[in-house]
Amino acid sequence: MSTRPEDDRELFAAEYALGILEAEERVQAERLVRSDGGFARLVEDWDERLSPMLAEFSPQEPSPDMWNRINQALDRDDSRSSNVVSLDRRLTLWRTYAAFATAAAAALLLVVGLDRTQTLPVEQPSSLQPRQPVLVANVAAEDRSTAFVVTFDPNRESLLVIPALASPAPGHDHELWVIPASGTPRSLGLVASTSSRNLNVRADLLPDLRRDATLAISVEPAGGSPTGQPTGPVVATGKMILI
Repeated sequence: MSTRPEDDRELFAAEYALGILEAEERVQAERLVRSDGGFARLVEDWDERLSPMLAEFSPQEPSPDMWNRINQALDRDDSRSSNVVSLDRRLTLWRTYAAFATAAAAALLLVVGLDRTQTLPVEQPSSLQPRQPVLVANVAAEDRSTAFVVTFDPNRESLLVIPALASPAPGHDHELWVIPASGTPRSLGLVASTSSRNLNVRADLLPDLRRDATLAISVEPAGGSPTGQPTGPVVATGKMILI
């Protein structure tokens, strides 16, 4: 593992910091942290990059009727209620974190530039352009009942939208908006509540997608807003941060 190319080592360090390695690879990473100062510094760097994003998620309290629903489903006695409710709280947080880690990992692959599915053309040094930083937003409801993770790669002019906690709205679609300084929402496209979706960003919208930009998701009629502005309830909002 210590002989990996430097960019591959950085990806390995980032995956370790995200907590998405398999057990065997995690043991290898922990050994490297103890024995390889350079690798340990890579892990520290990624911990610092990721901590602002992961800090946005706080433990979620279950709803008042949660135990009743769990008790009905599992047919357990009340003596185990505290354990089950505690497990439910951990499961809710884990689901949100896991979805967010997936999106962060996708952003990480864009940053490191390790696309193993294609061969990139060789460019002359004079033609190389500096990569712009990837942005990520936790677009969520205040009570965290709904949460989407949005990753924007300005180098590819595309968005990756992953639903962390979202429920389908029968007969309706979820629509993603960016709210520029003018305050007038601009549509970025429709997103799914059950699967990830890639969106190409129109050229005129690129300047609006910047650090601290506000994103919002509304529930619209099937096919999207008929007016070009949000017409249904706004179920989630969030700001973009650097990764």
